[in-house]
Parts: sequence; structure tokens; C-alpha cells
Amino acid sequence: MSFSLTVIELKQALQGPGCPLCGIRHNTAERYIRHLLWESVNDVETRRHFIAGLGYCPEHTRMLASREIERHGDALGVNILYENLASVVAGRLETLDLPKEPGSRKGKPPSGKSHKRADHLAPASTCRVCQIANQSTDYALKTLLEELETAPSEWQERYAASDGLCLTHLRQCLNAADRYPAPASSLREDALIRLTRWEAGLRGYVHKHSWDLRDAPLTENERQAWREVLVFFTGKPPFSFEGLEDRRLR
Repeated sequence: MSFSLTVIELKQALQGPGCPLCGIRHNTAERYIRHLLWESVNDVETRRHFIAGLGYCPEHTRMLASREIERHGDALGVNILYENLASVVAGRLETLDLPKEPGSRKGKPPSGKSHKRADHLAPASTCRVCQIANQSTDYALKTLLEELETAPSEWQERYAASDGLCLTHLRQCLNAADRYPAPASSLREDALIRLTRWEAGLRGYVHKHSWDLRDAPLTENERQAWREVLVFFTGKPPFSFEGLEDRRLR
């Protein structure tokens, strides 16, 4: 993705719910899986990555299956991919050298072969969807830091209006402080302001659960802080937690 397209996607992500970089990661994974299902199920290079990773991680395996069912009404692509993968794993199991007798020394595997047997079923690489999504996210993170450095007033305003970075991506930005000191400082100050506000809201929510304050109304910050702090620690959008019933907020 070119720099200009990344800037556009980053602006859109900052307007969306949840951590903007988590949002870009999710959207990249969605695009990759959509393209795979549309025209790459039988692509040699795609299949090579798929087999090397022994499939995808649980998150992206579920995304693969659910998106195919939603878009195409069946799981043909999933069947094609996993029939191949099942055959590969079965072949490895058939050639796996297992001991015929227990090891000579009690409690210890003979000659370190158990480690090699474990490697026999280990993936050669990580989930390919994660690789692609993480590359896109890393590029977007660098773009955010560069935009905060070159146009601080504009991008600080954009960022302040967003749900902010999750803890994981904030940590990655702060790790780049040697290269981007001003943007890192700006992001740290923003995080401190948000955490201070959430802490007050969370404390007030807890305090108003005491018996003598059970009928006291909650402030807006006390009503929303727990959801907002979960966004910070998970990167998930706020609506991810809206289906959870809180009798105090009814």
C-alpha cells in the first residue's frame, strides 16, 4: 500500500470505533481473506504459505469460515484448503517415528528424540494472515508517527477525537521514541489524560455501589469509563461490549 493510501486509511480508522491500528489490522485481514476466497484458494503461493503455517491462527480460521459462509453460502474454499492440510498432517503422522518401548531411564525421553517428534508437527511459519495484517499495521503505525511529527496540530486533533490507541500499539509507538520523540510524548500525554478520566469514572462507579449510594445517579463518565478502558486494553471497538447487560445502567 502506498504512503498516500495509508494516510487515507489511517484518517478513516481514526474516525472509526476502537483502536485505529487494530481496525487497520482487522480490515487488512478481511481484504486478504476476501481475495483468497474469491480467486486464490488454488493459488500455489497461497497454498504454500497456508501449509507452512499449518493453516491459520484461530482468529483468522474463524474469519475465513464465517466470511465464506456469509458471502457464498457454503464452505467450498474451506473444504479445499483443509482437505489438503489434513492430508499433509496425516502424512507427517504416518512417518512419525514413535518408540516401541518405554525409555530406559524413567521419566526421561531417550536421546532427545521427543523434541524432534514435536517439531515434526510444528508449523514452519506463523499464520500468513497475521503476517500480512501485521505488516500493514506496522506501516500505519509509522505513518501515524510521521504525520504527528510533520503536522502535529492537525493530527493531534484527529487523534484526540478518536478512541485512541490500545495499550499494545501505544507501547509500540513509545518504543519508537528515539526516532519520534515529539509524537511519542504527545501520545503519552493523551493516554495519561484518558487514563486519569477513566480511573475517576471507574472509582465513582465502584463507590456508588455502596449501600448508602445505591440510588445515586451515575455521571456519564461513570457510565462509560469501564467500556472505554476495555477498548484501551483490548483494542476492540466500544460496541463489542454493548451487549453486556449492566443492571446499573438500565
